[in-house]
Parts: sequence; C-alpha cells; structure tokens
Amino acid sequence: MKSLSNHQQLQRFLIASHFTRGNLVIYFFLILSLFSILMVGVLGIDKENKTLFPQEAIVRFEIFDFNYYKISPLGVEIFAYGKIGRENKKQENELEDFNINHYLFDTHTQETLHSHFALYDNNTINFPQGVYYIRNDTQFWSQRATYTPSLKELLGNGDFIIASNTYRIKGKNITYKDNKISANTIKGILITDKE
Repeated sequence: MKSLSNHQQLQRFLIASHFTRGNLVIYFFLILSLFSILMVGVLGIDKENKTLFPQEAIVRFEIFDFNYYKISPLGVEIFAYGKIGRENKKQENELEDFNINHYLFDTHTQETLHSHFALYDNNTINFPQGVYYIRNDTQFWSQRATYTPSLKELLGNGDFIIASNTYRIKGKNITYKDNKISANTIKGILITDKE
C-alpha cells in the first residue's frame, strides 16, 4: 500500500506541477496583454504634442552640390549649380552659393546670376544678401533685391551699381519694370572714346 500511496503522491505532484506550469503560461500571457494595453494607453496620450520629430521640423528636401539643366529643342537653355538647396519651415526654397547661366537663343546672349543666398516661394525670389547679374558687357549688383519672374520685375533695396564698358552708375533702391530702370539718388560716370 505504501508503494501505491507513493505512486499516488507522485501522480498528484505531477498533476499539481502540470497545473502550475499551465497557470504560469496563462498568467504570463495575461500580464503581457495587460502591459500591452497599458503601453498603448500611455503612448497614445497627447500623441500630437509629444512626437519625436514634429512635422514642422522635417524638411521635405535638401540637396548638396547640385546641378540643374533646362534643355530646350535648341539646346541647354539654363544651367544652374549651387552648394545647398532645401525647403524651410515656411515652405520656401533656400538656395546657397548658387549660379544660374541662361542662354537666350533668339539674341545669342548669355545671362549670369550669382547670389550667396536666396529664398524662392514659387512667386518671388528674395535676395537678402545681395545679387550679381551679368549680361554681355553690363554688370549689375544690388545690396538686396526681390525679383518676380511672372512680372519680370526687380525691386532693389539699398545700394546698387550698374557698370559696363561705357558707364558706371551708382544709386539706391533700383526698380526694373516694363523694360525701364528707375532709381533714387543716381550718380553716374559716362566714358566716351574722346580723350
């Protein structure tokens, strides 16, 4: 009888340990489920204000040492290159240390524009740190300027200089509109062939 009772004890022990292991697995998954629900609740609270990377801080594009070509049926019309191009938080395109070379096929002339920094908002180009422009033998510099491509209108703010082989003009607040240049406080030097 003793052997039966030992056998029964062993059977009870095995059954008890089996239920205990089964209970541990159930408890483990129950605790894991509760923990998952708790984490979803905690992380979901005020999700918009506690994002790691707010939408405003994410730049849609940023390029380095870029080249841009606009090709027309007659050939390369525009060639632009620069150090950095990116979109800022106001959805303006920032361009740093860039040059634009534009070839006009109808007049066989080339225009060159250079600026250390510009902002383009899809309507106007703002040059807060100055702009250089060269066409044929004419060179232009403005301390600050805003250009509207759709109107072909340039509003310079501050000092400007226009120079060529035959003249040198200085002034303040230049305006180029309807193929006419006007400005405030103009001073100029005209060079002639006569000695």
